[in-house]
Parts: sequence; structure tokens; C-alpha cells
Amino acid sequence: MVEVRIEGYRLDVFEGFDFSFNYGIADIRNPEKRSTEYSKTIKCPATKNNDQLFGHIYDVNISNYYDANTTNISVNFNPNKKAEARVIADGVEVMAGVVQLRKIVQKGHAYTYEVVFIGKLLNIFSVLGDKELNGVDEDGNHYVDFSDLDHVYNYTNITDSWNFNRDYVYPLIDWAHSFDYNSQGQRIYRVKSFKPFLKLKSVVNRIFDFAGFTYNSNFFDSSLFDRLIIGEAKDSKLSDAQVALRNAKVNIGGSYDMLDNLQPVLQGQYHIWDYQTIEYDGGNNFVPPSKIYLSNYQTIATVTSVVEYEITRVRQSFYHTNSNASAVYRFDYLANGNVDVYNNDTGVLINGNVSRSQPISALTGDGQAGVQVGSLINPNLDYLVNVLRANESYRDQLISVNNWQFFFGFDLLYGQLQPVWSHNARMNSNVLGYTFLNENPYSFPTQVNIAETIYSTSTVSAEGVEIFNGDWVYTEVYIPDSSFTAGYLKTVFSDEFDVVPNGYFQIETENEGILEHQELDFQSLVPDVEMSELLTSIFKMFNLYVEVDPNNERNLLIETRDTFYSQGGTKDWTYKLARDKDVTLEPLGVLTDREYIYTYSEDGDYYNERYQNNRGHAYGRARIEVDNDFVQSSKEVDVVFSPSPLVNDSPSNRIIAAIWDADIDDGVKPTDTNIRILQWGGNLPSNPNWEFKHLPPPPLNVLNGLITTAITTYPYAGHWDNPITPTVDINFGLPLELYYQANGFTGTLQVTNANLYNIYHRNYINEVTDKDSKVMTALFYLEPTDINKLDFRDQIVIDNSYWRLNKVMNYNPFKEGLTKVELIKIKEPVTFKKSEKSLNAGGYLGKERMPSPSTEIKTNGNKYPAFQGKVSGSDNNIGQSVTAFKVVGSRNTIGEGSKNITIFGNDNQVAGGLHNVQLINTNGVIVTHSNTTYINGKEQENVEVLDGGLNEVRALNGGTNIFTVDGGEDIVQTQFSEIAIYTIEGGEQ
Repeated sequence: MVEVRIEGYRLDVFEGFDFSFNYGIADIRNPEKRSTEYSKTIKCPATKNNDQLFGHIYDVNISNYYDANTTNISVNFNPNKKAEARVIADGVEVMAGVVQLRKIVQKGHAYTYEVVFIGKLLNIFSVLGDKELNGVDEDGNHYVDFSDLDHVYNYTNITDSWNFNRDYVYPLIDWAHSFDYNSQGQRIYRVKSFKPFLKLKSVVNRIFDFAGFTYNSNFFDSSLFDRLIIGEAKDSKLSDAQVALRNAKVNIGGSYDMLDNLQPVLQGQYHIWDYQTIEYDGGNNFVPPSKIYLSNYQTIATVTSVVEYEITRVRQSFYHTNSNASAVYRFDYLANGNVDVYNNDTGVLINGNVSRSQPISALTGDGQAGVQVGSLINPNLDYLVNVLRANESYRDQLISVNNWQFFFGFDLLYGQLQPVWSHNARMNSNVLGYTFLNENPYSFPTQVNIAETIYSTSTVSAEGVEIFNGDWVYTEVYIPDSSFTAGYLKTVFSDEFDVVPNGYFQIETENEGILEHQELDFQSLVPDVEMSELLTSIFKMFNLYVEVDPNNERNLLIETRDTFYSQGGTKDWTYKLARDKDVTLEPLGVLTDREYIYTYSEDGDYYNERYQNNRGHAYGRARIEVDNDFVQSSKEVDVVFSPSPLVNDSPSNRIIAAIWDADIDDGVKPTDTNIRILQWGGNLPSNPNWEFKHLPPPPLNVLNGLITTAITTYPYAGHWDNPITPTVDINFGLPLELYYQANGFTGTLQVTNANLYNIYHRNYINEVTDKDSKVMTALFYLEPTDINKLDFRDQIVIDNSYWRLNKVMNYNPFKEGLTKVELIKIKEPVTFKKSEKSLNAGGYLGKERMPSPSTEIKTNGNKYPAFQGKVSGSDNNIGQSVTAFKVVGSRNTIGEGSKNITIFGNDNQVAGGLHNVQLINTNGVIVTHSNTTYINGKEQENVEVLDGGLNEVRALNGGTNIFTVDGGEDIVQTQFSEIAIYTIEGGEQ
């Protein structure tokens, strides 16, 4: 007797019902697929029992309420939901799974139900469907919740994760966020350089919890699976509401409180300084008229300053100085055109409200304090001013008494007329200094009288401003020093003004990513992958076989192929074979393929793309070619993950994954990536150390600097378990080339052939491709008890030969008969003997060719890192950590950790850890100090360096002034000198 039960209730079937089941676990024809029993569509009659079972769904006018917590039958029936199904023959269960009602077919007044039976293993995948790991349901709730992993994004949590006692970890991966080195050539990383990876076991556990399943698995409990991690190049995102809270428009001239009712991480105030008088004393001092102070606040934003200045000229002065450059007299011009004369040291008025037409000797007492003004220059002040204005040699160099200008800028080249502009700047919380943001050319009228008021508006905007807690953002006002030296006498002109600023600062957040010391939303970092696709890829990678627990259909038994078969017993089917029927024996080679390929998915980051272009396939692929003259087909097993090539984090023994985009013109930059899987290798020794720079904990102070911590280990993760002496590789096969090589820090590097193919797939391929392998297809007398106890782990004995079950086909419990069975002749597995070999040994490792180390660009004898600079010539040797270099010549050397190095010449040596070195038309020099310039073989003494922005440089004094402008829109103008040299990197020249 056979009966079908739905949710424990009997389903009526047609008399003479003929319904068969197929059973299998791994088909030799499709090794990438995993399945247990499944069935096809059956038709059921419209009986009173079945109508009630399916909730009278044939009635188009019926609408019922569905309760997910109640069995899916009768008035609660929902065709979109699974219903448990069992087939019982002679009291023995021969099939268990779920059913789905597909359609109702009406013919006149009669109708039938078409029902699909779905096998056990497919049950979990029917729950998962195409749901994303980070997807949400119709109510906006996440399928899989990762909110318990939320934490503050900071140094402490990053480094604590390296103990590997959380469900996430921050491995050291080069995401191209910075390429900074200290003066010793040691790499500098910051908090934003790290992205969290999830423990794969935690992810699998959460998927099973979501699906309502459990598992038993020696493999999932193994040390290898425990150290697997997954992730991709994603940044945690702020919500729209959080982004809006970081936008602000604040008026200048008072204080304005914001965000005081939010969580502490978002709280803060904008403190706006009131206007105040700017007093300029000729010493390059300035007082910012307006600031924004930001506390407990972080963002990357566009900052705009619009300030209207009401400027009144209060006083105009000039100073006489002696040969020691100390001011002796101060002459203050008055609104009535006269002059007050002071002793500059004491501030005592010597002569008040006197005419400017009098000579200096009359104003001060000729010869006082030993100032012999008459012997050097005409003592009449008006005449002095007129001479200066008329002298073309100094006309553009000096600011005359009646012609004055404001200077809005960041720095002042002492004694030179400055161009006129305004800009925003920032006092950074991690340095005791100023960080330039942007500037905007902008001028005042040239003629303003004493006591006269003018109005002027400056508008400056800077994009990509990274604002930290405790930063000041302000517009600064500069009034330049103007001086004229004649002999040992120096005359300095200066002004005093009252400045009243009005306007606003506006902050518009550009970046939605979490910054240091902000709460990280882990849900936003979960990889974009379907849960079923993720599980399937794990099964494929490690050749996992899956069975349903016979004692609990919601518990899966998951093991590697070799472990799976090692757990089986032995069953003798000798007397079940129908010997009067055909027994077919076929060489397995007829049923299999000529070529087997196991591969990761390709990706577009630099090193993956480089390998794919060079080799025509993904990094870490395994390809097995079968020696068969008659079969030409190919079988490819691919997984959702992409590989992660390793590189030298030079110069060091650190070998890490580098995941970024790059080209010759734009250099290296971050990029989006496909999901990655890596082995966590722990904290490995780092030689030399590297630096971790991070902000101190809140509350931050504007005077607090970045904390620099020397790290003696590094958190390694890669496809090897250890990049120096690997023993396990989660690539399918040895890559044909590697992007790192031994150096003075690594010692000898090894590779291993203990990869996924050799450990988990090799025995299967050996079995199905061996020339002596056979497949038997025959009919057997199988009873319900045989099906009930069917276990694909068991060895089947037939006439003292041992076989392995491949398929049980068309078993029909509704009638007696024979069942077709496909078996594979068992070939004893050969234990794989893994081995390691020096990376530079060449030849083969097992049956796989040793990879070729390939990392640096080497042309014409040159050796230099890609994308960090340019070289033209031959036999130049540039350190791997050198950045921003340009070499035109031959046999030049630049040591590790150097930055901003320009060489035009031959046989020069620049030591490590230097910056701002220019060798122009120079040969054979050795440079050991930063900020060094040689022109035509001669070292230059006067060097000025301006970093970034709208830099306008003028050679005003002649001679051999050297200016280096790095970045931005650079305008260079040479005056009064034919030999002034300018080196410009970047921008519009």
C-alpha cells in the first residue's frame, strides 16, 4: 500500500497511479551539481478530500487569510508557500520533501490539480530562492541581520579584531587609499585603509538560521573553514538623515548651535567668531575674522565661504630700521595729511601732527640714534615715496604709501609684492599648523584714503575637504609686508584697518561613507551575493556532498567527497541484480569530458586584469586535460568569488592582496570589486615595522596630533595560509605568475601544490577519467526498505566487485517492478602527497608548473614600481616605496621611502627617506638631505616649495631662486632673471 501525505493529510491520487522517483547525489556527468531525490509533476483528482486540502482554490471567488505559523493546508492554503510532503510505501517512507501546486486544469465541470514534488536538498534552496545576503523583505527588514556586528570605526576595534575572536576581521589589504611612507621607507596606513571581512562560517550559520535549517559537518567545523573570510570593496554608508545632519549653513557674526539633541557621535556646535579689528604690525601676523569650529563631527564635504568685508583704513605707517633690522622710528600718516612720529621701541610720541613735507631729520631730530638717513637717501619722505614709485626696477616690488592691497593667502614670501587672492584654509586637528584648502584670485581698489571705508566680497569653495572632529575652518585675511632696502637702511610700509566680516560658511556633505570614530553600519558592508549562490560556490570549491539527515529532514549532513565516502558501509546487492535483463558496462571516458576547468570569476582590478590579459583566464585556475581521442567536450566548474593576487608591500616581508585600479595616466586608485574569499593567516611578523596613524579617541582637541603607532606584525589574509611558507592554497591551481618576489626582508619564499583541486577534486577526476574506470547500468529488484535505507556513501557489492551508487532512476513505489541503477566501479583513492618548493626554483611542483615571479617594471635595465612615477633612460634603480618621481637619464638610484624626486642627468644617487629633491642637468652627485636642488651641477641655496592649489610663483629678486610647485593649476612667471628654474608637477601650467 502506498499513500501520499501533505502536511500529514492524505492526498488522493488516480487509480493506477504511476509515479517514479530519481535519487542521486553527484552525477559524474555534472560534477558541479548537487542534489538528492526529486520528482516531476503529477496530476491529482478533484475529490472532496483534495478540494479541502487545497482550500477550494479552484473557486475564483474565494480569498483566504494566510497564517505563516499554521500548516499550509485547507483554509490556510497558500500556493506560494511550500507544503511538506511524504510518500509512504508499505509503511516505509520512500520520499520526503515539499510540494507546490502549479495549476488547476478545468475541462467542463471537471478539473484536476497539477502538483510538483520537490526533493529534500532543494528544500533549503527553495527557501533561499534568489534572495540576496544583504536583501530585505517586503517590510524592509533584512533577511539576514548583521547589526550585532556594528561598532565604532577606529584603531582600537581594527586592531582588536586581529585576535580573530569576532565575526569580522580587518586584514591588511592594499585598497589604494594612500601610498605614504615615512623617512625610513616604512609604509604608513590609516584607519580608512582598512575594510572589514566577515568570517565565512558566521555567514553560513546566519543563512541556515534564516532558512530554518541546521547542519552537521566535520568540514564546516575544521580549522580551514573557520579561518575563511569574505568581503569586497564596500564602505559603510550614512543614512540620508545622517548625511543631511552633516550639511550646514552658518552665518558669520555669532554662534550657532546644531545637533544638540542627537546621539553623542553626532553632537556638536558650530562656534562662529564675531568680527574684530585686524591689526597688522609688519611681522606677517594675521587674525582670522571668522571661523567654524566643529566638535564631534566628521564628514567629507564641499566647504564654501562667502564673506563681505567692511574695511576702514585707520592708519598708514612706515618704519625706519637700522642695520640690525630693528625699527627705530614709526611714522603714522593721519587723515589730515600730516604725520605722527614715534620712538618705535618706547612708543613715545616724538613729534605730532606735523607736515609730511618736512624732511625726516626735521621730524625725528637729524642724527638721533645714529641713523644717518641723509647720507643714504633724500630725507624728504614725499620725495622718497616718489622716487620709489618712479623707479621701474622696484615698481612692482613695493607697495607705495597711497597704493595698498590686501593679501588673502596662506603664506607670505617676505619682502615681495604678493598676488592678491582669498582662500579657505583649515587648522587640522592632527597637526599644529594649517592645511591649505583652496583660494580665489580677488583684488581691492588700489586707492583708499585714511578713514575711508570700502566693501568687498570674497567667495571661495573647496571640494573634497575631509573635516575631522575639532577642526577649525576659516577664511584668513593677510596684509602683506612691504619693504625696501637701501644699503643698511630698511624702510617698511604697513597699514592698520578695521575689518567687519559678514556672510556665511556652508558645508555640503559629499561622502556618504563612515569616517574614523563614527559608528559603522555593518549591514551596508555585507557583500552583494545571493545566498544560494554563495552556498553553491562553497559546495563547488571544496567538493562538498550534502545529504538530508534521515532522523531530521531539516538537518543537512555536509562533508567533502572523500570524507563522505569514507563514512559509508557495505551492502550486498548481488542477488538483487536482474540477471535476465541487459547489464551494460561502459568505459567512463565515454561519459565524461576531454577537459575539466575549475575557476574563480574574473574581475577588473589591476592585478586580476593583468593576469587575465597575459594568460587568457582567471588567476588560480586549474585545468585538467584527459587523454581521450574521442571526446572533445569541456566541463567548467566556476564559483561566485574572484581571486586575490598577492604583491610585495615593499620594501618589507609583508605580502598582501592589492585590490585597486591603475593606469599610466591616472595612477593607482580605489575600485569596486567582486566578492573575495581569503584565508586568515593571523598576525605575521613584519620586517621592517609599519606605521598605523590614527586619531585619538573623542573628545578631540584641535591641538591634538595624530597618534603614530609602530606595528611589528601585520594581519595577513590571502589565498595562501602563509605567504612565506604556505601549506594550503585556496586557489584551484598554481597560478602561472605571481606579483611578488623574494627581497632582503622575506628570505626564501615557497609555494605549495596543496590547492583546492589537488586536495578536494583530484580523486574524483582520477576515478572518472582512469582508462580502467567503468559504469554499470542494470535493473535491480529494490523494495521500499532499500529505498528507505538508501545511502550513497555505501559501497555496493556485486559478485565480489565493489561499486559506488551514481543514480537510482525511476523507482515507482506504486507498483512492483524493476528499478534502473547506475553504478561506478570503485578505484582505490591515491593519497595526495603535498609538497613545497622555493618560488625561484622553476620547473614543476607535482604536475603543475611553478609560477614565475613578476612584479616590477623592467625595461632597458630600469627597475622601478609601476604607477608611482616615470622613468626614461636605462639602468635606473628606483626603490619600490618611492613615489612621485621622474627620471630622465641613466644609472640613477633613488632609495626607499623617498618622495617628489626629479632627476635630469646620469649617475646620481638620492638616499632613502628624502623628499623634494631636484637634480637638473646634473651628473654624478650624491644627495643625503631633503629640499635639495642642483642646477647644472651646482647646488642651489634659495629654495621655496609650495604644495598644491592655485599656485602663482614669480621670480622677483632675480638670481637663482628655485621654486617647486606640486599639484593644482600652476601659473609660473619669470621676471628679472634668465636662469631662474621652475619644476612643475601636475595641474595647468
